[in-house]
Amino acid sequence: MFLQVKMIKKIRLNKSGISEMVAYVMLIVIALTVSVGVYSFLKSYVWKPTEKCNDGVSLVIDQHWCDYANKVINITFKNMGNFNIDGFWIRASNKSGGQAVVVLELPGGKTVDGKVYLIPGLAPGDVINFAFPYSKFNKIEEISVQPLQIKKSLAACEDAVISQTIRNCGEAPAPSPGG
Repeated sequence: MFLQVKMIKKIRLNKSGISEMVAYVMLIVIALTVSVGVYSFLKSYVWKPTEKCNDGVSLVIDQHWCDYANKVINITFKNMGNFNIDGFWIRASNKSGGQAVVVLELPGGKTVDGKVYLIPGLAPGDVINFAFPYSKFNKIEEISVQPLQIKKSLAACEDAVISQTIRNCGEAPAPSPGG
């Protein structure tokens, strides 16, 4: 009898050791599961590097003119680069050398998140004209344009941003003396 009681105690001790091991394994599995979940959740908030544009992308403002009465600036763009351009961001400033404060938008919802998409893309050497209303402020003194290319995702051409000073846009020209 004494031997049986000793054997039962031994078995119980062995079982409690197993349950402690199961508890530790479960704790490790839960910790790993939570860490994988947190990692995948936070991964979506981390900045991902964007695609790069091709070298040799160049979009220029070929010419511009203002319609003072309707507060519209007409801009002719020319692709001076070696690759198609699929769109561009255009921003305007009412201070020369100032921060671009307003995204110019095309009427009729043709601008998406401040981007003008060109369908089909603008081929090298091609020109295109747009009329942008600028009634958000009285005058435009500088235009900034950043070309876009669509690859697997949208690629903003950071090395091809141009800024151009705009003269006499927003204020009607002063009448000439004596005339």
